[in-house]
Amino acid sequence: MKNSPSGSAYNRRPRRPLARRLLIYILLFSSVATMLVVALQLFIDYRRDLNEIENQVRNIRIGHLRSVTNSLWKLDAGQLATELKNITNMRDVIGIRILENGIIKHKAGTFVEPGENIKHHTFQMIYDDKGTLQKLGHLEIAVSLTGVSERLFDRMIVIVLSQGLKTFLVSIFILFMFHIVVFRHLQKISDFAHQVNLEGLSDKLILDRQIVGFDKRDELQILADALNQMNERLSEDLIKLKQSEEKIRETDAQLSRAQKMEAIGHLTGGVAHHFNNMLAVMMGNADILELTLHKNPEALKRARKLKITIDHAAQLTHRLVAFSRQQMLTPVAVDIKKLFADLETRLQQLLGERITLVIKVAEITWQPMIDDTQLILAIVNIVKNAGDAMPNGGKLIINVANTTFDDLYASQHEAVSSGDYIEICIEDTGLGIAPEMLEKIFDPFYTTKDVGEGVGLGLSMVYGFALQSNGHLIVESEVGLGSNFKLCLPRASVVTVEEEGNRRILSIK
Repeated sequence: MKNSPSGSAYNRRPRRPLARRLLIYILLFSSVATMLVVALQLFIDYRRDLNEIENQVRNIRIGHLRSVTNSLWKLDAGQLATELKNITNMRDVIGIRILENGIIKHKAGTFVEPGENIKHHTFQMIYDDKGTLQKLGHLEIAVSLTGVSERLFDRMIVIVLSQGLKTFLVSIFILFMFHIVVFRHLQKISDFAHQVNLEGLSDKLILDRQIVGFDKRDELQILADALNQMNERLSEDLIKLKQSEEKIRETDAQLSRAQKMEAIGHLTGGVAHHFNNMLAVMMGNADILELTLHKNPEALKRARKLKITIDHAAQLTHRLVAFSRQQMLTPVAVDIKKLFADLETRLQQLLGERITLVIKVAEITWQPMIDDTQLILAIVNIVKNAGDAMPNGGKLIINVANTTFDDLYASQHEAVSSGDYIEICIEDTGLGIAPEMLEKIFDPFYTTKDVGEGVGLGLSMVYGFALQSNGHLIVESEVGLGSNFKLCLPRASVVTVEEEGNRRILSIK
């Protein structure tokens, strides 16, 4: 999955609509909350002012009404005027008058008739004259509610401005904190998500957070951890996918190589058989010529050279037959220890004095069911090739040990079955084989030697012999470090024991 083109919506930097929406929501909520708070506060203040007016009226009735009544009874005009003035100086009292039989006797302030914002309060004036109650008239007070409305409006302006400023500052602070705590991390998470692709593992998402006194594993960190785990799983799946593709390619290459070798084997086997038949005819005629030319020494010498050449050709066809896995084998249970003990001197002579030969055979070694003659020939061919790879001398180590191949190993190697094997490992310190040549070394007539030094059938014969014997041949090599040939032969197992008279017969598979 590759990143979208630069013009796509995925790669455009966001215009932070979330921040704008959050600010709008905060402002709307704060405005509504402020209006509700202001309305509640104004209602409370209005009720308080009305209660204050009622308290003033109550104080007038309790405290000032008697003084006014006494001044009026004593006809003390100065004291009466003072009392009336004091009452009109009270907040929200705009006028006061004294009525006697409906006639205004005294008044102060501006007396307005009752209306929407004007409220009248009337108190009867009674004087106690030595136990005799004398009715002197009524005291009427005019109270205005306009001051209450003005005060409420002023308070509303102050509250709205203060609450608005507070709301604005709180919104800015919340937005700033959201940017520090949330928005910038969301942007980092978004950028990380856009960078995730199938081309390789992205850097681990690490949120730059310095939280003191709080648990750092909050929702953002959980999201970051989930993305990191997803990225790691994606990388693991990608590695597994690549490994699976590589395994498929290797399997296809092994299948192709096996099919190629099978086709070459059939072709060379057919050619070798026909050629062998012709060689048999030629050898017969050469024998007749040798018998008839005994009186002609020169012609007899040529006939014998012809027989030698035919014999070399027969050996060549025998190798071709061995590669094609069509040769006649005589498998027997082979004592590997004894076989290498007998071969050691021969192999050392084959290698020469400049190459050190070391043979290590495990103390307990299984017996393979194999054609011992062909096994010796295969070992000699591998050792000879190893010696040719060490022109300046070196060391050749032969290790023989038991091994077991499981189903996993068998599935990873061409023409290998799981089971018990005897592994003959022949390791040299020679020149090594280049990777491009390693896949061709078992092809018939493939050789890197000069003309006349080899025909390229030695390893082909070993390869065909190993497969025909239900074993396999593995080659590991690195240029400059040498090569390692592993010839693995199946273990022989005793399946039946029969007795005939005084003899015991072991049938070995």
